[in-house]
Amino acid sequence: MVRKFKVNVDGQMYTVEVEELTGGETAKKQDTAPAPAAAKPAPAPDSSLRFVKAPLRGTITSVRVKVGDKVEKGQVVLTLEAMKLDNELVAPVAGTVAQILVNVGDTVETGQELVGLQE
Repeated sequence: MVRKFKVNVDGQMYTVEVEELTGGETAKKQDTAPAPAAAKPAPAPDSSLRFVKAPLRGTITSVRVKVGDKVEKGQVVLTLEAMKLDNELVAPVAGTVAQILVNVGDTVETGQELVGLQE
């Protein structure tokens, strides 16, 4: 008996067929999607930056700053929709926006760094 499954690996969707084995048979793998491209290396962490992090899993609905903008402590820098609620995420310190690591529409995980600020 062959069953088909769709599997998401690092954002790449694959269709996989799985065959039920009977005694002594070996597994066969069929992959109908191309192999994913090598992942881009993550940028080296900058220990001098303070980050706005995602408090929970959700989707970025707005980015209100751009690289080079000066922000005040408590200023809203982006909006995250989680559990059907908009959450305004604020700068933890006053500084200059050094990095924006997300775009509108991105799904982010709890604790993920979103915006880097240089004090």
